[in-house]
Amino acid sequence: IDKNSGLITVTGTRNQIEEIRKYINNLNDRLHKEVLIDVKIYSVELSKSNQTGIKWSELSFSLPSKQIKTNELDEYFAGSYSIFSETTFNIAGLLNFLAQNGNVNSISNPKIVTLNNQKAIISVGDTIYYKYISAKKKDENGNPIIQYTIDNKFVGVLLDITPQISNNGEIVLSINPKINEFKNLNQLLNSNREMPPDTKGAKKNNAHIP
Repeated sequence: IDKNSGLITVTGTRNQIEEIRKYINNLNDRLHKEVLIDVKIYSVELSKSNQTGIKWSELSFSLPSKQIKTNELDEYFAGSYSIFSETTFNIAGLLNFLAQNGNVNSISNPKIVTLNNQKAIISVGDTIYYKYISAKKKDENGNPIIQYTIDNKFVGVLLDITPQISNNGEIVLSINPKINEFKNLNQLLNSNREMPPDTKGAKKNNAHIP
């Protein structure tokens, strides 16, 4: 294998070379398949009567078991969600259910195209910049000189998504969500920061969604 030129040299019988050719062609086809990921992010502020959390058992429809196929994606992105289950999965119905538990706000609707088995990063939030003292010294007259360094910290929702497409066209998304937010919202108004903002983060469990 010559990585620099992208060449693979194979020696073997005619049948062996034919099998390797089929394998490489199949691998090449899978690597160049694209997936459009359409993400909708909502925030839910629970009402006072639901501070203990959302009772998902009261949801009148269940998340589906049917898998997405590439030839059904156009229908999905056109607004029909019946591919997720044998019965129609209604996003509006889910939002109405959440609204019964508090205030629902749409935060963002990012879209990204990525290749098969290639990680896609979706970030929704703010990059908070701050400066800190990186060095202290004195000039030739003994006057103090303070050097500052600019750094940043992301606050918001970060999604690490890797799609996997099987030979029969089924797609599985491996999702690693991470949420980082201010402990005190008053920090958001502070524009003259000399230390990293005090945040709290939560890394959710990895999810595999067919």
